[in-house]
This record gives sequence, structure tokens and C-alpha cells, in this order.
Amino acid sequence: MLPGYRKPRLSVDVNEAGAPPSSYVPTGRMDGAHQKQGHLSISVFRSHQMEIHVHSSSVKTMNRHGFEKSRTMPVYGDHDTVEGVVLLDSNLCSLPGRLTVSLEGVFIYISPSANAHEGTTFGSPTEEYRHQFFSSSLSFASGESVAPRSATSIREAFANTVRPRRMDRRPSLPELSSTTRGQFPFSFEIPPPTRQGEEIPPSCSAMAVGEVGSRGRTCVERAEIEYRVIATWEGNDPSERRRMEAPIAVQPETDFQSLDGLSLEPESWLEIPLRSDRPIPFKCAVTLPDPFTFSRATSLPFFVVFTTKPRSALLAREIAADATVTVSLIRQVQVFWSPPPSHSPTSSYSSSGEESDAPPTARRRLLNKVVKSAPPAFNSSSPYPESKRPRLAVKDKPLPPIPPGARGISDTRTLRTDVSIGFPKRPRNRVQPHQRHPSLDAHSSLPDGLYKGKLQLGKNMLPGIEWGGLSVKYFVEVSVLFGQDEVRARVPWDQGKIISFGWTIDERLAVLNEEGVYRLYDLQGDYQQYSLGNEAAEMGIIAARIHESGLVAFTSSLTLLEVKGWEGGKPLALSNPGLSQPPHSWAVIPPDLTISRHVEVLLSVDATVYSVDTLESADQRLSRGPFTHLSPSPNGKSLALLTFSGTLWVVSTDFQRSLAEFDTTTVPGTVGDIRQVEWCGNDAVLVTWDTMVLLVGPFGDTLQYFYSGPVFAITESDGVRVIGAETCDFIQKVPASSVSVFRPGSTSPSAILYDAWEQFSKRSPKADESIRAIRPELAAAVDECIDAAGREWEPYWQKRLLNAAKFGKAYLDLYDATDFVNMGRALKVLNAVRYYEIGIPITYAEYTQLSPSQLIARLTSRNLHLLALRVSSFLNLPPSAVLRHWAGAKIMRSRPTASSNNDTGLDDDTVCKSIVEKFEKIGGTGVSYAEIAKKAWEVGRTELATKLLDHEPRSSDQVPLLLSMKEDRLALEKAVESGDTDLVYHVLLHLQKRLALGNFFRLIEEGGPVLAPASRLLQVYAREQNREMLRDFYYSDDRRVEIAVLSLNEAATMSDPTAKVTAVKAAQKFFSEDKERSFEAKMMDESARLLAFQQQLEKEADGKISFFGLSVNETIRTCVINGMAKRAEKVKSDFKVPDKRFWYVKLHALTEIHDFEGLDTFARSKRSPIGYQPFVRHLVEKGHNKEAAAYVVRCDANKRIDLYVLCEDWRAAGKECKDRGDKAKLEYVITIFILLDINAYHFDRELRRTCPNSLLARELEQLATSMK
Repeated sequence: MLPGYRKPRLSVDVNEAGAPPSSYVPTGRMDGAHQKQGHLSISVFRSHQMEIHVHSSSVKTMNRHGFEKSRTMPVYGDHDTVEGVVLLDSNLCSLPGRLTVSLEGVFIYISPSANAHEGTTFGSPTEEYRHQFFSSSLSFASGESVAPRSATSIREAFANTVRPRRMDRRPSLPELSSTTRGQFPFSFEIPPPTRQGEEIPPSCSAMAVGEVGSRGRTCVERAEIEYRVIATWEGNDPSERRRMEAPIAVQPETDFQSLDGLSLEPESWLEIPLRSDRPIPFKCAVTLPDPFTFSRATSLPFFVVFTTKPRSALLAREIAADATVTVSLIRQVQVFWSPPPSHSPTSSYSSSGEESDAPPTARRRLLNKVVKSAPPAFNSSSPYPESKRPRLAVKDKPLPPIPPGARGISDTRTLRTDVSIGFPKRPRNRVQPHQRHPSLDAHSSLPDGLYKGKLQLGKNMLPGIEWGGLSVKYFVEVSVLFGQDEVRARVPWDQGKIISFGWTIDERLAVLNEEGVYRLYDLQGDYQQYSLGNEAAEMGIIAARIHESGLVAFTSSLTLLEVKGWEGGKPLALSNPGLSQPPHSWAVIPPDLTISRHVEVLLSVDATVYSVDTLESADQRLSRGPFTHLSPSPNGKSLALLTFSGTLWVVSTDFQRSLAEFDTTTVPGTVGDIRQVEWCGNDAVLVTWDTMVLLVGPFGDTLQYFYSGPVFAITESDGVRVIGAETCDFIQKVPASSVSVFRPGSTSPSAILYDAWEQFSKRSPKADESIRAIRPELAAAVDECIDAAGREWEPYWQKRLLNAAKFGKAYLDLYDATDFVNMGRALKVLNAVRYYEIGIPITYAEYTQLSPSQLIARLTSRNLHLLALRVSSFLNLPPSAVLRHWAGAKIMRSRPTASSNNDTGLDDDTVCKSIVEKFEKIGGTGVSYAEIAKKAWEVGRTELATKLLDHEPRSSDQVPLLLSMKEDRLALEKAVESGDTDLVYHVLLHLQKRLALGNFFRLIEEGGPVLAPASRLLQVYAREQNREMLRDFYYSDDRRVEIAVLSLNEAATMSDPTAKVTAVKAAQKFFSEDKERSFEAKMMDESARLLAFQQQLEKEADGKISFFGLSVNETIRTCVINGMAKRAEKVKSDFKVPDKRFWYVKLHALTEIHDFEGLDTFARSKRSPIGYQPFVRHLVEKGHNKEAAAYVVRCDANKRIDLYVLCEDWRAAGKECKDRGDKAKLEYVITIFILLDINAYHFDRELRRTCPNSLLARELEQLATSMK
């Protein structure tokens, strides 16, 4: 942002006390000293010691906004001259110094978006963006001659003697009017426009109040364009400085204000289609007046229409009722800053300081705006003398350098918006005087809906501006929204200019405009549009080079962008060469011709050439530049350069070898400058002038061709094509094989073979002699005749050469005739496509380089399907490519239209049947029906696409297209039928992402048994990856039990107590909603109560003991282990734990902590519901035999013997047997041992062995003896 200057003022500085106020003095006559012819008034602006008199033919009072007063100022128009005189009092004139008088144009802009601080409100001071887009100045020396000098001259040295500074009093008005004042006249010319749409901006002031930001702050948007004459006097002493400003108005029209009141009727209307990101079943278009030029007090009319495709009355009614139409008027303000140029626009470009006679021109700060008037070669300033410099017009003067990192502001805002729900009208045909009603065809061709309206314009709007780094553009943006489909178009009031265009390898026209948007047009007029990105759109494109496999664009910031391929890929920034100004010329070597396989850009900068690729920018260290033309050869190995002095220099592309030089200034008959430098194949260079073409050979030999008008040359791989207004010539080097055969006096084997064939045709015996003479070289002669036949254009000579080759190969025993057969086929194809009705003049070398498949693609792009099919069959190539293109063209031509021809208006069944029959008849097995169906869907024929997909055998090709067509149910059914789980998952995930969740579940649920596998797969996936979606799926299907089970599963994995309780309660709620699940609901309620009680227990234990998540048994066990017997009893009572279970749990818990005393107390507390045998057995299991034996006596008598044995209390067991006298028991025990294959003796011995001591053993022996 430029620093703020003082605004023009009509009053004196208040610091200068006693100064009389400045005045505006319109007069009907002028004194003789200042009178100018055609000037009717003088505007006088006064300050202390200085006056500015501005002469003009008219004055006008300019209204101001806000609290500023209106002011009256001189008015000028196009081609006018701002004249006047600056008066200095005698004191300033006597002092050494310099007076500078300048005319400046400034754009002042206050943007709410840029200054949207929270504290900013209406009336508060804000920062201004100020851009000086025009400047012209003159310089005078005070005390010397008043002849003006250029502002670029060096300031004169200080005076040799220093004069004492005097305290001057303020002069009175008579003194200022005295004849002792110095008079310094000035004159500035208002620059005329260089082209339509780039006029100098008029003076204007616009202000609007609006709300911005989330808090709705009131802010002011203000924009002004001001012009002023500034007089600045500077003395040798820095403190001696006087400055004064005189505002003026520039209005190109005679009466700018009255123009706003006119009603401008458009001459015609222009219809622009609205486009969507994907195919939709209807088309929309907006119709605007043409040209897009309106006064600020009128309105902008528009019409928005739509048509369904194919025509559908039901869809048309839905769109007409529910579509949302939005039409907005958008303004874009762009300002690009750059430092002022080092010279005045009114001065010469030399450093002599002499005044130039050229009129002042605006300082063009933005390169992409200046280059519109520059020649394509980027001519810049040259170090050569003027005599050798190319003659350029004034508008083509060398461009000022663009500083690196140029910055600016860009503000886009919507000024007006018109919104409509639906299309309220349907267009009607006007009935002719001789008709009662319109015809049926005329009625059916009308759109289905119409919406018309107006966008009101106002005088507070800025005019459209394109000048010196300042751009104000207006756009009309139209969008139509229906459901999920939206079509949109932004229509600029000034269309972007085309920067470059060229052809791709598949014959599509690539067109690039200055905003970085490029389109690819096929031969039928359909196109695809891509962009180089937002940065390229903001900075602008100034030049581009398009090759077969991509393009390279030059931005206004002097950087390079590359696009690889034509699929709309992201642009790649090449290495920055660090330029400060555009190159004199540049060229591109395609990646397939370079060693690195990356694109290489050659830039002519100063006296050298820079080589730029993706990795680096290398200086080639040349000294013969700058070069006006750079042209690489078709094979990328040589480079032709043309210097400013007219020398043609051919070098290798690695700049290591100089191949040839030629001075073009010595060529007689040349008129004007050289237009092109192109290659003729890889052997010669073609130089063109307006009406002459010069072919320069590798050894300096030349050939001249003269034409009646301008021509354009196009390099091809084996020649050059020269196109004029009425001619199209192809120039190439005569092939070596043709020279060998037809050169006069040639003694080559091929020439002798051809002569022998001619003798044979005349039945001359010399034919045999000639064949015998070249018998060793006969095979090479045959090959050369075959090659020469391919290089000929006329079928007559082709036949003769092939007959000669056929005659020669008859004498060869082991000759391979494959080349002969292939050449015959190739020539038949080439002659067919060269026919004037086909019009593809391709050479044999291009045919071999292009490949037959590419030639067939060129035929199909011209809709020559029959010829392409015959060529494919003749060359034994598969017909799939031809059939694929034919089917697409068939679908396009068979769309319903108002008129009905032989091949239009066919229904879907007929078209589908014809395509299938054709494929089956010709054998199009390599063609995928899915590709044809996609083409049908893209043109809006969904039913036809569905019918074609039924014939596609591969589900993997069917399903993706059905998803794109939004045939969701059919896509899911096809995926399920295929049995491919991965494909089913692909469809499910795609539908989940695109559809609303409810619609997604409804689609699966309504599928019934057909989609049941998909439903199961979805549950499996959701259970592992997305449980929330699984819950929603169960909820949508009212599957409460599954939701409850899912909640329980989640609760089992939760660690947060509150969340776990919530999940259990949720499960209880869902179980309770099912009458058959009352038990589960009760269990969930008790589980929730248990979790709450466990939280209370943990709180009582201060978190030292963990209870949460335990079962009831575990909770009781934990309470017993930690001495919380009462809490254990409470758990038993609250959750109705049976006594038997409670006793078991407490028995195990007390045994675990070895609390045998507490266990005994617990056993004595009351009669055990589980008996005492569990006590014995559990204690024995835990290794507490002694403690277990104490409980045997409490057990049943019949179990005590076994229990004592279990406790290994042998004495007690024997005593128990003796006391009971139970001999049968003893016998029973003995029987058990016998069944275990242990006799009584062994038992006795084993018993003795296991006894703890011998005393106990003797006791057992005695006991055994007594029991016998």
C-alpha cells in the first residue's frame, strides 16, 4: 500500500497565518499572457508564494459523499491537453532550486473486508489503499531559463555561493499579481486508449454502507479516482520546500453525468450455457444483452431458461416448481503495486535528459496488461543501435521491469443478488400474422421454463477499468440449484483474451486465455475445460507454448507453469529463472525429445540463453544475443536462433557445437521484419517474411518462394507446411531413396533395377543383363525401391516403383516379402485418407511415426466410421476403437430434437438394439458396454445407459457406473449377484458416504431377500469398524434386542464407571420395550443397581479396593476378604443371594485369607445349609488337613471314615471304624482296594509305608488283626 498523500485542497494551509484563501475563478475572458485558443475558463488555486492556473474548456461541480463538500474543478476528455501555468513569487524565483510540475491519477479504495477491525464503525478513520496508476511530470530550474526539462535529468548542483536566508513576509494579493513572479507553463496530454476496453479511468467517487463480519458491523466501502496537478518547489536547503495540488476531472465522454441517464438498448442477445460438474438430466442457459456495456443508471436484463434432456414433462414440472435460481452481480477490484519507473513517461528512453515529443502514457505496472499490446516475440529494449533495432510502434515500446514479489490487493464482492424459487413462466412462440397458432415443432423446441429479471445498477458503482495495474471488472454469476444438482456459470462483461492455441496429438484444439483457463475442443465442437489454478488466474498469463503432450505458460510474475498431458492435471512450477523482465523470445522442447524426459524451456535473456526445466535454470553462457526467435528442430537435437542483427545461427541443443550461420540481411527482395523461423524437417531452416519464404540449407544454400499474401509456416517431422490465403504447400527434402532411383545419370542398384523393370515392360532383353549386373546388390535395390514408393504422393509412381521391386524380388530365392506387403497396405491406406473428400495429407514418415491406430482415431474423430472400420479390417486391427466411437456418436445423434431426421429421435430400445446388433455382427468383444453406457449417461439418457449395462458381463464394470448414475439399488443388486464381497463392500461404503443415513438404511431394508447378504455384510463391517452406525441401523429397523445386546457388549469394554452404568441402563430400557425380554430387562436393572452399589463400596474404601464391574459373588468375596462382613451380608440380602451360595463364597474367602478362627466362628454361627463336608473337602484341597479334620466330627457318621482318610488322620479313621464296629464298611473298603488291583497285603504294606511313624503303623497292624 502506498503511503497516503494530502488530498487536493482549495484552501491555504492553516499554519500560514494571514494567507488569503484559495479561490476558484471562472472567467469569460483571459489576459493576453495566458489566453489559449479553445479555453473558456481558468481555475486558479493559490497558496503561500505559489499559484496554479489551470486552463480548461469547461468546469463542473463534482458531488462528494459523506461529510465532504462538493467542489468545482476543470474537466477534460479524451485527447485533451491539460495546460496551465505555475506562478512563483520573486522570493522563490531568486533562490536556487527546482520546480516539478506533474499530473497524477490516483485510485483510492477503502474496503470493509480489508479494514474489518472490531472497533471500526461508520465514521471512524480507516486506512486507505492508494494506487498511482498514471503519472507525467516536467521539471524547471528556478532563477534560470523556464524551458522545461525532463524529470529524469540529474538535479543541478548547489549554487557556488550560499545566499543568506531571508525572513520573507507573506505577500499580498497585488504583489502576487505583479509581473515579478516567475511563470512556468506546463502541458500534459490525456493518453488515448491503446485498444477497446482499456480507456483511461474517468474521475468518479463511489461510496456504499454495508455490514460485514459476524457481528454485523457497519462499515463504509469507498472508491475514488482522482486526478490532480501537483507543483513542488524544492530548494537546496531541505527545509525549503513548497507543495500545492490542483484537482481536475477527467471524463472521456462529453457529458459523463448525462450518459448515465440514457437508455442504451442492446443490439443483440447472447445465450451462454450453464455447466455442471457432472451429467444432469436438464440443461440451463442464461441470455444477456450483447455487448455487455451498460450505463450506471440503467438495469441489466437477463433471461434464465432450462430444458430437460430427454424431454420429460414430470421432471420439468418439478424443476419449474422447486429449483432455486440465483443471479448475482459481482465486482472484482484488483490493484497490483510496483515502484514507479525510473523515467517519466513523457521523456525519451535515453539518458540524455532531452525532452521527448511523445505524448505522456500511463505507467503500466502489471505485466499481463502491458503485454496485450506487445508483439508475440516479447520485444524488449535492445543494446544495439537504433538503426539495427526493429521498428516498433509507440505502443510497443520496451516494457518497464516488473519487480520480484510484486504485491497488491484483490477484493471481490457481490453487489446485487436476485433469487427466485422456480421458473414462473414457460416461453411462448410468437404467432406469425398468417398463423392462428404456432406449429407443433416450434412449440416443442421451446425451453421448459423461463425466468426473467433485472439487476438494478446505480451511480455509486465504479466504471469498468483496465489500466496500469488497476482492474475493475464486473461479472454476472448465475446458478440453478435443484436437489443435489447445480449448474453454474460466471459471465464476465469483458471476455478473457486468448493467449495461445495449438493442437494435441489426438487432434484436439487447446485454447488458453489470459486467466489461466484452457479448453480442449474436439472436431465436433464439444470441449473440456480446465484451469491452471487460482494463482495463475490472479497473476494472469502473458504467453504460452502448446505442444502435442502438454503446455508451458508464462505468468505475469515471470514464472513458468507446466501442464503434463491433457487430463486436467495439476500444473507443475518449473525452476524459477529469476527474470526481471520478459525474455526477448522463448521456445519449448517437448519431454519426449529431451534426454532427461522432462520438458525444457529456452529463454533468450540479454545476450545469453537460459535453459529451464523442473530441476534447475542454467545459463548457457552465450554472448551473441539477444535473440528474436528460438526454434528447436523436430527431433530436438538442433536449435535455430535469430539475432537482432539478422544472423541465423544453428547450434546443437546442448550448445556445444555450432552447426551453421547465415546472414538474412543479405537476402534480396525482403520486405519488413522476419515473421517466423521454422524447421523444414531436421535438415533445413525456413525463414518467412510477409510475402517471401527462404529455405536455408545446412551449407548455406538457399531457395526462395514468393507468395501473393502473408503466409504461416508449420514445422512437421519430415518437412514444413506453408499455409497462405489460397495455398497450402508442403516443402520437404527429397528422400534419399527417391534421389537414388530418379537422379539423372544415377548408377545406383535401385536406379538400375527400375531401368531393368522398364526394359522388361518393353520386352527388351536388356532387362536380364541389368539384373545380372546388380545381382549382389539386388536385395538392397528392392528395399530402396519399396522405400521410394512410400515417399511418393502420386499413385502412378507408387505403382511403378512397387512393380520394379516386385520384378527384382522375383530373382531372389530367400527374400522376405513382409516389407513389400506392408508397404502396399500402407500406401492403400494413405491414398484413401489423402483423398480430397477425406482431407488428411499425411506423409509416409508421419504415418510410421503416428502409428495406424492414431490414424484410425483421426478418422473416427471426423465421424468417418465406415472408412475407419475398413482400414482396421484391412490392417488386421481390432475394430473396438471404431465401434466405441461409433456408438458414442450414435447416441449423440439419436437424441430427441424438435426436427426428426433419419437418425434422430430414436427411442432407447431402438438405439440399444442397434448398438448390440452391430457389436455382435462385427465382433466388438473388446468393447465394454459400460463405456458406451457412460457416454449415454453423460448426455442425459439414463434409461439407455441402464439397458446397455444389462449387456455388460463384468460386474466390476457395471457397478461403478451405476453408482455414478445414482442407480443405487440396481448397483447393490448387481454387486450382490456377483458374489464378490469386496464389490459389495465398495457399494455399501460409497452409498454410506453419499446418502443420508436414513436413506441408506431404508435402501437396504426395502431390498428384501435380494439384499439380505448386503445387510449381513454391513452388520459385520459395522460391528468391527463403526458401532454407532450399527446402532443406527438396528434402530431404523426397530430391532430393540440387538441394540440392547450391542449396548451390553460396549459396556463390557468400558472402563469409565458412569458410561458403563449408562450403557447398562440403556440396555435395560431396550429390553423392557420387548415383552418377551422381561427377564433380561430385570437382569439389567439389577446389574445397574449392583454397579451403583459397587461405586458406593469403593467410595467407602477411599478407592483403595476395587469393586466396580465385579459379579455379585465376587463382590461378596471381596467384602469378606477385606473385613467388610456387614457389606457382604447387605449384598446377600439386596440381591437375594441364596444361603448355600453365600456360605460357599464365604467359605472360600475365609480359607483364602487363612482366617480359620473366623471360619470356625462362621461355621458355629448357625446350622450350615451346605453341611460340613464341603468345609472338609475345600480345606483339604487347599492343603489344610489338620483344620479340615476338625470339621469331620460334624459330618454324618457314615461319611466320617472316608473323610478322616481324606484328611490323612489314620488314627481317627481306625478309631471311628472300631467305635462303630462296622465290619461291612471295612469289607467295603477292602473291596474297593481289590477293584483297584490292590490286595489286603499290599494295602497293609502301603498303609504302613504311608504312616507318619512306626508307632502309628503298629497301631494300624493291631487294628487290622483285631478286625479279622
